[in-house]
Formats: sequence, structure tokens, C-alpha cells
Amino acid sequence: MIVVDKPKYKMSIDEEKCEILIQLNGIIRQHVASEYFEDLDDVADKVVVEHYTLIVDATLQSALASDVVTVLIPALLYYQTFGFKEVVVVMPISKISNAQVKEALKAVDFTGTVVAPNLPKN
Repeated sequence: MIVVDKPKYKMSIDEEKCEILIQLNGIIRQHVASEYFEDLDDVADKVVVEHYTLIVDATLQSALASDVVTVLIPALLYYQTFGFKEVVVVMPISKISNAQVKEALKAVDFTGTVVAPNLPKN
């Protein structure tokens, strides 16, 4: 069930799989990032987080604006503060965005799982 459907991100809850799926799309700007965290708080409040996996799918995320790159490290830490059973980050296909996320992951003691995007084969 999709609970947040905005142009730059979607958040859904799959009660059967006990997952919250976040899909990021395009360029995320500072004002969007602030709204994103508010929405994430609201969605997390709808479930028992200890039973759920948080999946942050950044497959279609574009390179981050310079004012948002500084938010990336706190975002990765923030995901871990909720107490989810597991946190999974799906890496972006954009080379620049992928490099930005990798740099942030190096700077954080990220305890989640990082996976490559699952792209359809032609």
C-alpha cells in the first residue's frame, strides 16, 4: 500500500513482507529532503519497526545537489536510529550519485545492507 506518493519519492508499506519501501527518483533538493524526513517519520509511526525491513531504493536517484550531499551522511545514520529489523540501501545507477552514496557510506559505520540495483536485462 503506497502511503506517500510525491514526485521525487514514494513510500509504501508491505504488511505481508514486513517491509517499508522507499523509492527515490531524480534530483533531491534541500526542501524535498526536509519533507522526505517528515514523511519517513510518519510512515515509520504506522508500523512496529522492530518487525520491519526498511528498503531505500535509490536506483533512479540522480546526482544530489551540493546542498543535499551534506545531508546524505546524517540520512544514513538516521535510517539506523529507528530500530528497523534491517536497513537495505539499493545503490543508484547514476555513476555520480553512486559515487556520492559510496563516499557517504565510507564516512558512516553503516550497519545495514548495500545492494546493487536490480535492473531488467534486455
